[in-house]
Amino acid sequence: IRDSTGDLHGGARKDAVIPGVPGKQQFVGYRNIQQILKLVAPYFQNAEDVALVGASAGGFGVLINYPQVVEAFGGRSVSALVDSAPIIPESAIRTSCFQRKVISTFDLQLPGGCPECADPTRGGLLKLYGYLSQTYPRGRYAFASADADLAGVILYNDESRACGGAGVNIFNYRFSLYVLRDKHIGHDWATYLPGGLQHTMTQSDALFLGRKYRGVSAAEWLAKINSKTPSHIPAARLQPRR
Repeated sequence: IRDSTGDLHGGARKDAVIPGVPGKQQFVGYRNIQQILKLVAPYFQNAEDVALVGASAGGFGVLINYPQVVEAFGGRSVSALVDSAPIIPESAIRTSCFQRKVISTFDLQLPGGCPECADPTRGGLLKLYGYLSQTYPRGRYAFASADADLAGVILYNDESRACGGAGVNIFNYRFSLYVLRDKHIGHDWATYLPGGLQHTMTQSDALFLGRKYRGVSAAEWLAKINSKTPSHIPAARLQPRR
């Protein structure tokens, strides 16, 4: 699905008026996917493998839409790949204002069973990773991002500063990705965090198939998604589950 109607593929707000933006905005990305699933899912009910893959804004869309994809395919196991769309944990880098803005502006359709996912004071969107893996234990989950993704650095730098937080550079961005992996998602989500500034990997054959990091390409790493133990490139230093 190429276009997100500007809402991370997760909105359900029609005729929205945004200060400084002319006209009324149609944030209907979630409903678009809902309609597409009604058309597509009946033809693939017997598919051996179902995967939901998204890059950049589409990566956020994977986190938001995973429950309705599982439902559309009869509750079966669905593999998820989030490419270059991390939810950075709150720290000196302030992410809570960004979360509040996108949740309210787009009317993001977050899972009803995860009230904390809609509340940045309780973790907000960061809670989606754990909610999905715990609610749908048959699923397989993978997250990939260049460790100094320049688009991510720019996004979170602007949003953190606007929220009164620290600026973001390639060094604390990389550290934040490692915190995300080691403290929040690494027990259930496989991770691939190669060095580099590029934004997205799945949209380039050269990056996804050809380039290797620590001797492993993104495609080779992803092929292990069905392993009982998530694969981490580079190696993770997972903290005990809380």
